[in-house]
Amino acid sequence: MAGLTFWYGLFWVFLLGIRFVFENTGPLLGTNLVHLGLSLFLMALTVMLMFSNILISFTNLFKSNETSFLYSMPVRRETIFLYKLFESLLYSSWAVFALGLPLMLALGIQTNAAWPFYPLCVAMAVPFVVLPAGVGALIGLVLTAYMPRRKGSILAVIGVVMFIGAAALVFSLYHTNAAGGSKSLDLMLHSALGKLSFARNYMTPNYWMAEGVLRVSEGHPDAPRISTMFFAAIGSSALLSVALGWFASGTLYAGAFSDSHGMGNRTRRAEKSALERIFGPLVSGNPQMAALMMKDIKTFFRDPAQWAQVLIFFGILLIYNTNIQNLSSFPVDQPMYKNLTSFLNLGAASMTLATICSRFVFPMISLEGQRFWILGLAPIARKQIMWSKFYFAFGGAALLSVPLSILSNIAQQSTPIVFAVQVWISLLIALGLSGMTVGMGALFPDFTERNPSKIVSGFGGTLTLIMSIGLVASSVGGAGLLFHRFTVLPQIDSNAWRPVNELYWLFPFVGFVTALNLAAGLIPMKLGIRALEQVEF
Repeated sequence: MAGLTFWYGLFWVFLLGIRFVFENTGPLLGTNLVHLGLSLFLMALTVMLMFSNILISFTNLFKSNETSFLYSMPVRRETIFLYKLFESLLYSSWAVFALGLPLMLALGIQTNAAWPFYPLCVAMAVPFVVLPAGVGALIGLVLTAYMPRRKGSILAVIGVVMFIGAAALVFSLYHTNAAGGSKSLDLMLHSALGKLSFARNYMTPNYWMAEGVLRVSEGHPDAPRISTMFFAAIGSSALLSVALGWFASGTLYAGAFSDSHGMGNRTRRAEKSALERIFGPLVSGNPQMAALMMKDIKTFFRDPAQWAQVLIFFGILLIYNTNIQNLSSFPVDQPMYKNLTSFLNLGAASMTLATICSRFVFPMISLEGQRFWILGLAPIARKQIMWSKFYFAFGGAALLSVPLSILSNIAQQSTPIVFAVQVWISLLIALGLSGMTVGMGALFPDFTERNPSKIVSGFGGTLTLIMSIGLVASSVGGAGLLFHRFTVLPQIDSNAWRPVNELYWLFPFVGFVTALNLAAGLIPMKLGIRALEQVEF
């Protein structure tokens, strides 16, 4: 039921957004914006799918218990590779259909598309998700085969390069009008569209997908020919990526699988690491808790797949927040737009934090399952294990969200009340999301699975993500609406009622948000501790 509600909400958001574009820009510019927007969305989706499939392939192809079992059977290596490739495809791409179908349905309704538009979207989506899956699996295989000890570093470099590229794009878009001073909205819009034209390169799969479905939805006379040609281009590219992986696996897979289970020849001395010297004094009061937290901190920093994704997401948000005032062609200083932008920034950072917590924090208890016999022999209570996960998650979440909120309010020159409320809400959301994801991870564990992507894709991970989104929407959305009603409206409408003292409505709401996030964090923690203490290993 919750999933259907979320899907229905996405459909209406997409429908209203597309309708707004057409009603406020005109048919010609609206059509261009929809074409560019869909191409840009599909390009970002392709990059994320490729990156996701590289990460999943490392586990599915080399670290899965099932893979080890299949290698002991009389099965060809190429067959194992194809089986694991399509398994990775299912876990990495199911969300594409969950997000893409309401978008395409809204687009078809708004453009009055004929019935062939809808089956065409589904047909073109299949090879569209197979292509990045095949390329990602091939990259994972090659990296493990030729650089078994450096694949994590290379993956981190890829993530940093993606971050730099995205940062450069955002920076250039915010400075489109810097050279010529203040420009009209039309001139700035055309300048921004020119900088985003790379998303419509005719040699990219996102362009083939976008143009193939849009030509049909708009009823172009050459739509059947163009759509067939683009479908053939996507399909042949997807088959080529799978075929290249299949051929490479026949030569590389067996050796790469053996190398991935080797220990290497490098020796290291047992001494305190830099992380222990930095974070050790902060948790020295409780040795057991300190040991558990240091383990989680080291695990996070030793896995470039985790910190690279966090760097990309929050790095882009940081660049956006610190450059928001450069949008001088837009009325960002007007009370309504200033309030809207301020709370949208907080909402974007909090939604990103909810995704990060659901992706990395929720599987932490499940991943301890196969090593729980070690923790069971140590003088550590299971309750302490849960709280160590919470402190680790809360510390990391607060270090990301609170400074970002502070910088955002400084950049926008927010009033002291807005500044204080937003920083407090960001801290509360970090607490609530940390407790919720740790507690729900203990309530819905999967101690037999070693792939965190599969753990997150289950019922518990999906429910946790939906609850996290609801918590963020209630906290940030409620604050934004209240500030709009009691502080913005009286400035733009002299007849609007304004309370004698802002504290009359501010204190009750802050108290409600505080209680909501404390309950969202502590109740799942309490239930998760009880569930973990009753588990028999």
